[in-house]
Amino acid sequence: MRVSSIISIAATAALSLVPTAFAAPFKAGAVADAGAGAVIHARIIDTQANKYGADVHARFAGADAVAPVSKRDVGCVSILTELKVNLGVHITALGNLNAQNATTEVITPILSGVVSVIGDAVVQLKGLNGCSDNVSDCAGVLAEILVSLCGVLGVVLSVVTDVQILLGVIVQVALGGCLCELISVVIGLMGGLLLELIPLVLVLAPTLLSLGLGAVGSLLTIC
Repeated sequence: MRVSSIISIAATAALSLVPTAFAAPFKAGAVADAGAGAVIHARIIDTQANKYGADVHARFAGADAVAPVSKRDVGCVSILTELKVNLGVHITALGNLNAQNATTEVITPILSGVVSVIGDAVVQLKGLNGCSDNVSDCAGVLAEILVSLCGVLGVVLSVVTDVQILLGVIVQVALGGCLCELISVVIGLMGGLLLELIPLVLVLAPTLLSLGLGAVGSLLTIC
């Protein structure tokens, strides 16, 4: 998947992702004790979790439960696509800001949410042992994320009553460092990705500088 056009700076994430997951089937037996209170014990039967043959063990005792764990057949593209979907609600919220409601109190939780979901994706990416996805596809999805997010932030910058409000929140939530880590991890996993990515995000250079995200532009070699 390649970005066909990145001229618009206010694009929102619209793709839906159905994560691939292999859930482990289980059998559970419950025994009720007629004493002071009923206590339910369930034992998860060992089973083959997925095509990798991972065994899943889950034990339920009282109110505490350990969810079954399964390996997902994931790669860079699927993780980034899921990230794009998860960012959608935050990008939409940023796009709805105007001169009246673009305040520190409103912007901070939105950008904190952005940093949180990106951080989750970075953790998943770091857990990959290499990546065999198509480099162009990966660059395309990453470019869509960067263009959508930075583009809508550029729009907010144009409507906020005081640009220092937005710039201050960007620094406070460490958005620049978060984006740099995301880009660095993906580049480290996929050789040649930067060359594919540069022409797709080149249009962001002025916006990144205006947002105080020059470090991101430098990492992308476009600023």
